Amino acid sequence: CRYRVFNRLGPVVPRCAGAIESYGSGDDEKRACALTRLRAPCTVISIGSKGQWGFEEEVMRLTPCRVETFDCTVSTDVRPPPLLRERVTLHRICIGARTYSDNSSRIFMDYHSIMRYLGITTEAPAYMKMDIEGFEFGVLLSAISRARSLAARHQAGLRETGVGRLDKGYAIDVHKQLAYGNGSLLPKQLAMEVHRFSPKWASGLPFWGRHITGHELTRFMAHIYREAGYELIDRHDHPWQKCMSEILISREY
Repeated sequence: CRYRVFNRLGPVVPRCAGAIESYGSGDDEKRACALTRLRAPCTVISIGSKGQWGFEEEVMRLTPCRVETFDCTVSTDVRPPPLLRERVTLHRICIGARTYSDNSSRIFMDYHSIMRYLGITTEAPAYMKMDIEGFEFGVLLSAISRARSLAARHQAGLRETGVGRLDKGYAIDVHKQLAYGNGSLLPKQLAMEVHRFSPKWASGLPFWGRHITGHELTRFMAHIYREAGYELIDRHDHPWQKCMSEILISREY
C-alpha cells in the first residue's frame, strides 16, 4: 500500500466554517467540523468502540451532545465509564448494509433501522464515526440508497397532495432533500476509516483478498457526492498503516 492511492478520493474542500477539531487520541482519534458550536439537543453516533472510550470522553467534555455507541463484539461486562453514563449509551448492536442476526446471535442493523431503534425521526445526527474494518463502503452506500428511496417516496406524496407543485413557487428536489437535510436522516458529518485492504476474516467484503483500486475510490466519492451531497472536508492518513486513511465527509454547507 501507498498513501498516494488515497489521492484518488479527490481534493479536500474547505467547507468547514469553523475549525477542524480532534476527538480522542491515537487509534481512537476522530476529526470533526466545529462540533463545539452545537447546542443541545444533538446526537453523535459512534459505530465500533472496542471497549475504548476516548472519543466519547472528548465529545462529552467538549459538546452538549448525547453519544449513542454501537458495538456487538464487546463482552457483556463492557460498559461506559460511570462518569460518561449520563450522556453515553452502549448498544450491543452492529451496523450493516442490512438487518439480520448472525450465527453467533449478534444483531446487525442497517442505518435507517438504527435511526428507528433510537427514535430519531426528524433531526439527523450531527455526526457519526465508523470503525468497521472495510465494511464502511457497503454500509454508507446502503444508507444512501435507502435515504433516496424514502425521499423519492416523500416527494411523490407531496405531488399527490399538490404541495410540491411548481405553481406554488418551488419544486421538491430529491438531491436537495438529501444534501440539505430536508427529509433525510443521513448524518450531517461522517468520519470513517477507509480501508484499502480487507481483513482476513472479512470474507463477506466484495474486495476480500485484494486491494481496492484507485478507480474504485474515485467512483465511491463521486457516487456519495452525486447521490447525497457528501464532500471530503478532511483527510488524515494513518501514521503507520499505509492501507488506511481517516476521512471526514459532510453534507452541510
